[in-house]
Amino acid sequence: MNFINNIGYVVVCVMGGVMVTRRAIEIGDVQALFNIPDNFPSQLPRWLTLPT
Repeated sequence: MNFINNIGYVVVCVMGGVMVTRRAIEIGDVQALFNIPDNFPSQLPRWLTLPT
């Protein structure tokens, strides 16, 4: 699972760098995207148990 997370970081870094150089997004947006791979696995069980 750690390998998959590392691949996610590489993809975010490369795609974010390309988008920042094209001025499509700000560097802060890329920084926010770095938090998603860390937070998503811990939040998923909580979302699945929300009352409907």
